[in-house]
Amino acid sequence: MADSRSSIQSILEIDKRFDENYYNYLVNDNYLIPAEAAVIANGLAIFKEKFESGSLFIQRKDNHDSLTHEQILQYYLELALTCGRLDIIKYLIDELHVSLSEEKIFHFLFLHSPYEGNKYSHNIVEIYNYLKNEKEIFSEKALIEEIFLAEAKKGHIQAVKAIIGLKLLPNINITDEAGHTAFFYCILESKKKRFSFNPEELGAADVILSVRDKEILELIELVDTTILAMEDKNEEKLVKLRKVFTDSIDKIPEALIEDCLSRAIELNDVKMIQILLPVCNPDLKFLMLGKVNSVEAGMVLIEHFISTGFVMPEARSLEGYAHRLGLNEYSAGAEQANRFLLHAVAGFVNRTDNSKDFNTILRALQKTVLLNGIANVEVARKILYQTYLEGDPLLLTVGWTQHGVGLSILWDKESNKTYLVFSNRGQGGIASCLNAKGLIKKEEPKAGSVIYEIDGKLDEGFFTRFEIGENKLGLFRYGKKAFEKDIRTCLKDARVLPRFIFAAAQNYATCGYVNTKQSIRGLLCVFSMTSGDSLSEELIDRMSRQYKEFTAHDRNVACSELIEDFQRKIKFDSRHIQKEYQDFIVKLILSHCTSDKPEDIERTQRLFVVLPEEIQEKLAHLIPCHIVTQKADKSSTLQNLSLFRHHEEPSTQNDCFLYSPVTVIADSVDNLLDKYHEMNTLLKFLESQGYTEKDIPKIVLENNSVRIHTKPDRDFKYEVKDLFPKDIQVINVQGRYEFVLKDLKEVNYVLNSLKSKTSDNQTDLDLGM
Repeated sequence: MADSRSSIQSILEIDKRFDENYYNYLVNDNYLIPAEAAVIANGLAIFKEKFESGSLFIQRKDNHDSLTHEQILQYYLELALTCGRLDIIKYLIDELHVSLSEEKIFHFLFLHSPYEGNKYSHNIVEIYNYLKNEKEIFSEKALIEEIFLAEAKKGHIQAVKAIIGLKLLPNINITDEAGHTAFFYCILESKKKRFSFNPEELGAADVILSVRDKEILELIELVDTTILAMEDKNEEKLVKLRKVFTDSIDKIPEALIEDCLSRAIELNDVKMIQILLPVCNPDLKFLMLGKVNSVEAGMVLIEHFISTGFVMPEARSLEGYAHRLGLNEYSAGAEQANRFLLHAVAGFVNRTDNSKDFNTILRALQKTVLLNGIANVEVARKILYQTYLEGDPLLLTVGWTQHGVGLSILWDKESNKTYLVFSNRGQGGIASCLNAKGLIKKEEPKAGSVIYEIDGKLDEGFFTRFEIGENKLGLFRYGKKAFEKDIRTCLKDARVLPRFIFAAAQNYATCGYVNTKQSIRGLLCVFSMTSGDSLSEELIDRMSRQYKEFTAHDRNVACSELIEDFQRKIKFDSRHIQKEYQDFIVKLILSHCTSDKPEDIERTQRLFVVLPEEIQEKLAHLIPCHIVTQKADKSSTLQNLSLFRHHEEPSTQNDCFLYSPVTVIADSVDNLLDKYHEMNTLLKFLESQGYTEKDIPKIVLENNSVRIHTKPDRDFKYEVKDLFPKDIQVINVQGRYEFVLKDLKEVNYVLNSLKSKTSDNQTDLDLGM
């Protein structure tokens, strides 16, 4: 091997000059901190001046406030090692006594400068000799071997070259636990970046590739040859290559499998896809859907996923829990809502003895989620239509920019009829999904599902209306009117079946989830109709019981999963994450504590007991007594009668559910608890005046404003008005009255007014003030 100094110097040029132009370029055009620019441009004098003036620490702390002075100096030593600045390294070590671990010194010494435009190379030989003389490094063989292989795996070919040139290792042909040499990883890096490379370029005459190296390099050659054959559509050659692939499949590294599968999907080589899919990394397989550009390849991937099963971990997140349990905390796009619902249905199918109908629904949801992953719009539409023609149900989320509506479609081959179920529990209700006006009576509930019946099949043109851009699958329009026009156009010849499936109105900003879920209810009715039943009240009741069994199961499971995740966060995660989950549970309790449904009460009790004792004590004053198990009743009677609410009205909520960024309401839990405390005190005052839920049927807290709903009695209106400031807003809403306090500070005025009126007749009321 050549002399280390000469071999390194042939690769790395030594130049110690300070480049003032380069320094100015880094500071003015790249906005670097002057001290950083000084190190990169080899400006020792500037660096010294920045240290002595103290600005070196101030400038660095502006961006990294948590760093100590010692850590800041260590950062500059790392930077000087990276850029090969010996004078600055000497100044930091000799005069400022900065030190680094041997591992870090080697890492940064052999690391290429990350700064584009740095025209000066590392002076590695001189720096290495200085560090060794100063006993900063000891050249321990095991450590050098570890660094040698680690730098090779990272693709740092110059670092490998430097270690060889310095003769730091007696044996450069060492292998890692996988049996590979550093030279193998350098060759692999060159192939990834598509540049020619010969191990002899490293300055090593005695390079010996391991047996495993040679095996993998042969497999790389096999993959390259196969990809070329697929590109050339050389079927004769591909027949032989597929056999070789099948025989060698267990030996081929994951990265090569990924490369070959990716190209096979893009080139629509179905046979090669079928060979590679079973051995591909499951996480990578899902990403492969984005490369699909043919119906055949897409169908192969979808059927593979469905047959092998796949999970949606996103459902076990705060976004997922907000949708599954009901909370105005997080918004989710249609794709994300579909994943939450898939998790819910899969859990029900796996854990219960249920009918085959839910297995069919599970398969429909799996296809929807997988189709959302296909970027090619035309291919996704064709697969959707092909699925429909095969007689499989479709379960989709449609609607407009601000709102999601559920849609189920099924073509029954035997009767040659198509059924469509539109479900809407929120904006517009059922009326927004009807193909003509006057089909729903004014006195009937507005939320629920409508079932259409069509003779024959839908044509492919119906599915061209589906917009699948940006991972969104559905009949989306920019506004409600455009969506309603689409319904009238697409379904002008469809028959509305005489019975609507009514449901409770949507209470939370989770439309994409609850309305697609509501479509399952209608789809269960359709399954029975294709077996000979007619759409009767008896059928709707029977299917509704089956549907509610599913929804109750999912809420109970979601509650258990949330508790399990919260307890795990307490053990293993940061305080910030713990508090995020704790606050979420508090808000969930406040949103559901006034429900009179036994299952809601049971879930709220389960959530309450997992909270810390101090939070339980705060909540005990604000929620009904039956939630606070084994504690005295500290809540208002009016509150127990469900006066207390904290939500938006369904008709006014705005989900913006097409947009995936998560939005959390601005109130912190501490602020919410303060507001609830004020409201609870107000309720107790009103109660002390003899008012009941008949007088005041509802009090709604919206952000900082309070709406007090009173009975439709003109005399009572003036009686209540006397309690409030003169400028309070009073609204007549269909005969009843709403008093609007625009600021919670006005509540204090009311409390003081009430207190003064009661002080002559009552003493020492416990009003929580």
